[in-house]
Amino acid sequence: MNEYSNEAELYTMIRKCAHFLNNGYKLGQKRVIITIYHHQPITQSKLLEVLQVQAGSLSEMLKKLENEGWIIRTNDPEDKRNLHINLTPQGEKMAQEFITLRQEMIDSIFEGFSDEEKKQLHTLLQKLISNWNKHQDENA
Repeated sequence: MNEYSNEAELYTMIRKCAHFLNNGYKLGQKRVIITIYHHQPITQSKLLEVLQVQAGSLSEMLKKLENEGWIIRTNDPEDKRNLHINLTPQGEKMAQEFITLRQEMIDSIFEGFSDEEKKQLHTLLQKLISNWNKHQDENA
């Protein structure tokens, strides 16, 4: 049996961190916009590969972003099956705002952490993710 008996409290703390990170704009929107920003022009199939999400979810998200005026999809002149996705000027502005907000959040949540503490946290989170992935694989 483990000596440390507060795993449930740790789990609650992790959930609170996840909730904190998901506040504001929908995480999916931010992630898609920032990914397009860094890879444009990008095809929908390449975006799907980079984001590792369901095709239907991505199509729905892209439709919403297009309706918001943040992206534009154009046919690839060499292969009509491919769509190129680019940010509009409004989308570029949103991407830059998201990137700035993300950096401000990073600076804020790691304020007061030493480099050694950040390394320790990194190692512990890698273990946590590895355990979670093993659990997911076992239940697949």
